[in-house]
Amino acid sequence: RRFRRLADRETLTVDSVLETVASAGEFDSVSARSAESDAIDRILDGHDTDLEDGHRKVFAILLAGMADSIPADLRSDAWVIRQNALRLLAALSEFLDRFAGPRAANLACRVEARVEHGVSREAVALTAIDGVGSGRAERLAAAGLTSPAEVVDAGAGELENAGMSGSVAERILDAARDCPRIDVDWGDFPDAVAVGENEMCEVAVSTVSGSARTGIRVTVNDVEMTARTTYLDGETTVPVGVFGPPDADELEFVVEVVFPDLPLMPVRATRTVRVE
Repeated sequence: RRFRRLADRETLTVDSVLETVASAGEFDSVSARSAESDAIDRILDGHDTDLEDGHRKVFAILLAGMADSIPADLRSDAWVIRQNALRLLAALSEFLDRFAGPRAANLACRVEARVEHGVSREAVALTAIDGVGSGRAERLAAAGLTSPAEVVDAGAGELENAGMSGSVAERILDAARDCPRIDVDWGDFPDAVAVGENEMCEVAVSTVSGSARTGIRVTVNDVEMTARTTYLDGETTVPVGVFGPPDADELEFVVEVVFPDLPLMPVRATRTVRVE
């Protein structure tokens, strides 16, 4: 029921995902010892939560675990709590995929990967590469490489500069090429539209490499026009209506592609159209 209520929220955050998992009945037996209270309070400083006792401790451990910075006072219970939380996060991702859509599922998937690997938000997409764990992900992110596509573009030389051996760099490159890489082709999309005019266009979304289940969403000035989920292995097109409202000087169209089953960051492409 908690998972279903979370799926009904208009806005999801990392904290709301972790708090929902931490409140699960599976953690009713967790106790917060008095010696742990200071460590819990430090972690939760700045995080608003109504959780109490053991559930509050679980929330703190999950937050600290994402940053690989669990205090010594909390480590005795941390491993078991994180393993149970990973199972619940996987289930939550399925709930969100079914009832809230692929964007929410992608957020839960990224949170799950951060809890599992203890990596930063900037490094989490790198864990989608086979053979890249927390250490390699953080080293690559520190070198300015934060996605499989950037790893491929950088090449083996840059990976070696980031501390990888030659053979490891080649293996990581090969694995990164298997990750989905998205291209958005706007085609004959107009630069301007007259007030009162309407034009139906098609935007092509394709995988340059790899394949995956994706959620494709089109918005104009932050208002959703269309959204659908599809397995992308090649190219698909999405209809985009270009119209000229009398109360706007320009229209910002955004095509967003998310991956509900992978910890990759959403891919966004934008196009601005003048209203004349």
